[in-house]
Amino acid sequence: MYNAGAADSFDILSIQGYGLWSAAYDRRMRPRVLNFSRPLYVRGIMVRNGDAAKPIWISEMNWSAVPADFPDKRYGYVTPEQQARNVVDAYQRAQAEWPWVGVVNYWFFKRATDAEKDQAWYYFRMAEPDFTLMPVYYAVKEYANQPPVMYPGYHQEDHWAIEYSGSWETRADQAAVLGNYRLGQDETARLSFTFHGTDLWLQVGPGAGQGTMLVTLDGGSEQKRHWRAGERMEVARHLSDGPHQVTIRAYEGQLPVDGFIVRREPYWWLRWVVGLVMIVGLAGWLVRRLFSHHSPSVS
Repeated sequence: MYNAGAADSFDILSIQGYGLWSAAYDRRMRPRVLNFSRPLYVRGIMVRNGDAAKPIWISEMNWSAVPADFPDKRYGYVTPEQQARNVVDAYQRAQAEWPWVGVVNYWFFKRATDAEKDQAWYYFRMAEPDFTLMPVYYAVKEYANQPPVMYPGYHQEDHWAIEYSGSWETRADQAAVLGNYRLGQDETARLSFTFHGTDLWLQVGPGAGQGTMLVTLDGGSEQKRHWRAGERMEVARHLSDGPHQVTIRAYEGQLPVDGFIVRREPYWWLRWVVGLVMIVGLAGWLVRRLFSHHSPSVS
């Protein structure tokens, strides 16, 4: 399809994401085996064809909780309790590891009657026709009501993890990502959120202005940061890979916010170690070569 020019004909790719016979964190990649890692195959094709910025939406995701004695297990088999764990793990993995996935749809909530309970796909349900709720319902409910976290990826200024307080205004501007940004009007304008990663960047809103903001990270002291409109500026780098709390507020003027970028580089220091080891190894090899060419012959 890419060879035929399909890249310009779609904005979002839909793919199914069933786990079937293994759990959400099964990372094995086999061409003819379906598991929850399958979207990585398709993502790889998209990246190789220059479509890395295009999102994937998972149209259907679930595990089949058929009864143990059910004769048809073509969609796999898990207990209701395993289904509940797997589904929550799937949402967690997608948020934490796949910033290119925009939507994950659970399939499905319930059927109108139990007339189809002889079909294997019937047991993907979250509730019985009479609204008897399965364990997966309660697991998803608990997960969905946890405090929101911003995971790696690019996130708009209206991300659900961000809490705004003070004087903010939403402004339309074609130069902004998706056409809108939020403008902090004065020093009362404050935002805070939890992000999970090692690096945090702010996409400053469009315009020709500049100013100063105050950043508080993990309860530390406020630090002044200078911003310029339209730039992507560093807020924090080389943190431990985990959750961090950040608060940003306007200082001596306005503050335009167009989005945030969270990155995960848990072993950034390892690159320096590997590089140093390679340099030392190369130097040792060169020294050995040098001395082997100049060592006197023994007769």
